[in-house]
Amino acid sequence: MPLRTDPGSSAVDVVIPSHGRPNFLRETIESVLHQSVTPASLCVVSDDAHPEVGAFMDELNIRESTLPIYFLSRTDRAGASLSRNLGAEQGSAPFIAFLDDDDLWGPTYLEEALQASERTDADFVVTGIERFSDSGVSGVMVPDGNLRPKDVFMRSPRVTGSSIVCRRSAFTALEGFDVSLPVANDRDFFLRALEADKTYVVNSSPLVRVRSHGQGQLTNPTPMRAAGIAAFLHKHKAKYTYFESRNLRYASARTHLSVSSSLSHQAWWFAASLLSWSPSAGRQIPLITSRRRP
Repeated sequence: MPLRTDPGSSAVDVVIPSHGRPNFLRETIESVLHQSVTPASLCVVSDDAHPEVGAFMDELNIRESTLPIYFLSRTDRAGASLSRNLGAEQGSAPFIAFLDDDDLWGPTYLEEALQASERTDADFVVTGIERFSDSGVSGVMVPDGNLRPKDVFMRSPRVTGSSIVCRRSAFTALEGFDVSLPVANDRDFFLRALEADKTYVVNSSPLVRVRSHGQGQLTNPTPMRAAGIAAFLHKHKAKYTYFESRNLRYASARTHLSVSSSLSHQAWWFAASLLSWSPSAGRQIPLITSRRRP
């Protein structure tokens, strides 16, 4: 149910999937509210029914008087893909923008993305990323402007869910994000867009601030990440050669190696890592490290 139904005048609906990080979510929403272009609507979808998130959304509903705000609270813990898909259904603007609950946008992010799409008639706009943490900025990533599907499969395209603005028509044609993928769902979404001949344009300004932290971040090595990389690889590997899947096989094996609790499993994934290791790619040689049980 929408908290407000006032019609929006902007061209873009904003969707924020949330999972148990109310301290970050407040700052994330503030970065949306301070955009130079006001969104048509804002939808926050929580998949863990966190009480602090619900309380904050009630506060936001009282504070904001003009922006249509939607809040969906679930307990299924189904992940960001389903949250994004459900959030996208709440709006009707011609564009959709996604922002993870621990990331931030620079104040002109939406304005520049909409201008780039209108100028080029592109289906997608992907924007440069600045990685940061409590200790400061750790780097900037800018997507290439001529990526092919094979490029996205073989290596990270430097695109995340927080850096994508897409036409609603393209999102609908792709049937949204794949809810079966616990990680790499944004990479999968972008890959499928290129496979479907959707067009994109790059805004090289690093207006997307991706936060590094230890509060359940999916980029951290965990069993879920290991399984997610393997699921992404399994979904797409039939379309590509063994060599083209080498980077993903290595990443999958390395992640499994880092989270394995027994020496036998570590030995298995160490061997799998060696089979996919390539010095020409500049990848670190995998090491077996024994783990002590707590």
